[in-house]
Amino acid sequence: MNIFSSLQDVSGLIWMKDNYQNIIGLLPKWQCIALDNQRTLMLERTLLLDRRGLVYQTHSTDLLFADCVKQAWQKATQHARVDNITSTSTEKTQPKGGFSGGLMGFVGYDYAASQHIDLKHQQHTQAPHAMLGNYDIFLKQVADGWELY
Repeated sequence: MNIFSSLQDVSGLIWMKDNYQNIIGLLPKWQCIALDNQRTLMLERTLLLDRRGLVYQTHSTDLLFADCVKQAWQKATQHARVDNITSTSTEKTQPKGGFSGGLMGFVGYDYAASQHIDLKHQQHTQAPHAMLGNYDIFLKQVADGWELY
C-alpha cells in the first residue's frame, strides 16, 4: 500500500528528500500557504483532548506570506523559550542524523519571480504558490518501512 494513500486524510502533509532520505511532515503546529500573490492563509493547529479523543483545532487567518511567516516565527520562538525554561529531561525518539523537526516548505518559481517582476501570463492553479510550516511530527523512510518521530 502506498504511504500517501494511507495519509490522504491527514492535514498539512509535505514531502521532501533530506540527504536522499524521504521525509513526510504531517500535522504542523502552524502553516503559511500562499494561495496567490495577494492571499496567504495562516493555519495554526492546537491539539486538544475531548470526548472524541485527541483532535486538532485549526484557526485560520488571511494575511501576506511574509507577514504570516514572521508572525508564526515570533510565536514559535516565544514558545521555544518557555519550553526550554519549563522542560524536564524527557526521552523523545530522535532521528539519527538529518532532519530532526522544524521548518519544511517550498516557494514556487512563479511566486518568487512575481515578487520582483509583473508576470502578466501567470497561470492560476489550485496548487499553492508557496508553503512553510513548523513540523515536529514527521515520518522518515527506513529500509523496512517508515518511522514516526
